Amino acid sequence: MNNTHIMNINVTSLFAFALAAVSLAVLPSCGNTQAASDKPTETVSDTAPKDTAAAIADTSVTAEANDEAADAKVVEDFLNKLYKNYVFGSRDFAKVKSQFAGSIVKRLRAEYEFDGGGYAVWLFRTANQDGASDKSEVKSVSAEGDGWYTVRYSDMGNAGSTRFKVTVTDGTAYVEDFTPDKSHR
Repeated sequence: MNNTHIMNINVTSLFAFALAAVSLAVLPSCGNTQAASDKPTETVSDTAPKDTAAAIADTSVTAEANDEAADAKVVEDFLNKLYKNYVFGSRDFAKVKSQFAGSIVKRLRAEYEFDGGGYAVWLFRTANQDGASDKSEVKSVSAEGDGWYTVRYSDMGNAGSTRFKVTVTDGTAYVEDFTPDKSHR
């Protein structure tokens, strides 16, 4: 074989080897701050449980907030309808008594002072007989915390408020307790 040919092969091989070495040295540094010899500190499988737990926690908090908002809406709607139809209206309270604790129903029956069966739903309004107006309406329903809600109203022109402790089960409001307007005390 010709010596020139051997030398060309050796120079070509040497050049290819040098190019490969430079490529290996340069490629890991292309936008990557981790050297090829560094060991990764976390892998996807290491962070996945943490990320998943955080995502679930965020979802749970969001779902809980949505549930609380939905429950508050159920309570607000129930209390507004209670006042419109049964407290200030003339509908028969017996139709909604299943949404009140037995102790409340007993109290309303015991306080009813007229002949026949009935419920003293006037305990949900002021004790004043008449006011400057013939109009009665709910002004606001506000959540006070721990399941307590305050209904503020105008009762024939008399300002009043009654507190209710309400829970929501399967989308239905259930009154556990109430505190009458201060005019009853």
